[in-house]
Amino acid sequence: MIADLEGHADYVRTAAFSPDGNKIVTASNDKTAKIWDAQTRKIIADLPGHTKSINSTAFSPDGNKIVTASNDKTAKIWDAQTGKLIPNLEGHTRYVNSAAFSPDGNKIVTASNDNTAKIWYTPEGIIEWLSTQNIYKLTQKDLENLGIDFIDLEEMS
Repeated sequence: MIADLEGHADYVRTAAFSPDGNKIVTASNDKTAKIWDAQTRKIIADLPGHTKSINSTAFSPDGNKIVTASNDKTAKIWDAQTGKLIPNLEGHTRYVNSAAFSPDGNKIVTASNDNTAKIWYTPEGIIEWLSTQNIYKLTQKDLENLGIDFIDLEEMS
């Protein structure tokens, strides 16, 4: 053994190295994930936000994002540099057991006790997908299905 990473208040359920090996993410029954510096073994960021235990963590292929999957029926995407929550992935009706990025980092797949796996676009994936579409044909429902909040520009002026 090289070292212990201590800092969670309950069982550590999952851990993963970043693609470059410089960071580690751990997740726990304490409802948090933590990003660690793999060399110094110090906590870089705490990732609070889940309301139940976290079952799975994974880094994106470029190492810039982390996805967590939880018994709170959500998956969350985090900025791996700052620990900031990016979006919540809501739609499962039971525990989310695992989550993983696609090889290009533009999608995430989640697996749940609700007998489904769901594929989601990451923010970069949405931008890439939108760039291939005629955006003038997108409806409010299309945007909502992609997890994009509809903004009424007339109400903003």
